[in-house]
Amino acid sequence: MPLTGQRKSEYMKQRYHDNKEKIQEKNKQYWENNKDKISEQRKQHDEDNKDKIVESHKQYNKANKEKIKQYRENNREKIKQYRQTPKRVKNSRIINWKKRGIKLPDEYPDWDIFYDEEYLKTTKCEECFCKLTVDKKNTSTTKCLDHDHISGKFRNILCHACNLKRK
Repeated sequence: MPLTGQRKSEYMKQRYHDNKEKIQEKNKQYWENNKDKISEQRKQHDEDNKDKIVESHKQYNKANKEKIKQYRENNREKIKQYRQTPKRVKNSRIINWKKRGIKLPDEYPDWDIFYDEEYLKTTKCEECFCKLTVDKKNTSTTKCLDHDHISGKFRNILCHACNLKRK
């Protein structure tokens, strides 16, 4: 007779506990052999279920408002440090470019490569050749991604001053 309900759940927990290392190694090996396939499936799933995911996040945030608020208060420094990590800065910047409708230059296959090979390596304004800075507040030398506001086509990496002149 097949196991169902509570008995099946208990059996599965015990089976996992008894074979934990073996199962983890098998999963790790599967991940290594199928990384690209899994990543593509996850992207496709997220794309297909975007509305459901957004709604789920909204419901969770609404149901756990106090819990989230308490976590933020207790972990301000940790959150601040996380927001300054290179990976977080990179992701935020790319998301911001996409929201603004900037189109990826043709010679780059994806935003990560563009960010690493073009944006980070550009140290001088391509218009006035001043040294570019990365500041929290815009200064005249802050690094900007210049683009056509109608088509969204990327043009240059400029200082803030030259970017304002071009608009």
